Amino acid sequence: MSASKEMNNFRLSKLGVGVSSLSGHAFTQPVRVKEDGSFLLELVGADRYNVEVSGDSEDVYLKTIHFGDTDSNDGTLDLTHDKNSKVELLLSARGARIQGTVRPDGASKEGSSAKDYHVWLIPDMTDLEQRERGAKAAIFNQSGAFTIRNITPGSYTLYAGRISPTISGKIRNFLPK
Repeated sequence: MSASKEMNNFRLSKLGVGVSSLSGHAFTQPVRVKEDGSFLLELVGADRYNVEVSGDSEDVYLKTIHFGDTDSNDGTLDLTHDKNSKVELLLSARGARIQGTVRPDGASKEGSSAKDYHVWLIPDMTDLEQRERGAKAAIFNQSGAFTIRNITPGSYTLYAGRISPTISGKIRNFLPK
């Protein structure tokens, strides 16, 4: 497997690649990409997978997966019929970024702070599975400033609000019915 890039002066060895089964049966820990762009995922069986690129990467995102004679632009890799073809990942360093600050009403009141709030970027797609895979949560600092990085081109809705800890990890609670 290999990763190619649309970027200059970027070190591929800063990235990791992993897969998670769409059936929920298997996942791999991300493996480091070598400087030549190659990587090896072992013990990956016949299944459909979500491919994830991670690591110290400013605004790098997975643009296309090329496998055999098939291209995928939604991050899925189908190995149900062919496990032996070469997989190529096309990465782009031109991902979008959103930055902002959460300033909750009554933040000066005891017990209310930005840490009680969440911000989610949800892709505007009709397929619930794709929306869940494409959703991104903001990362906050102590003053409420947040950043969402590695955003692929597309249409999104930004959700922000105070959310109970019991539902904060369940993206379905943020999606319109």
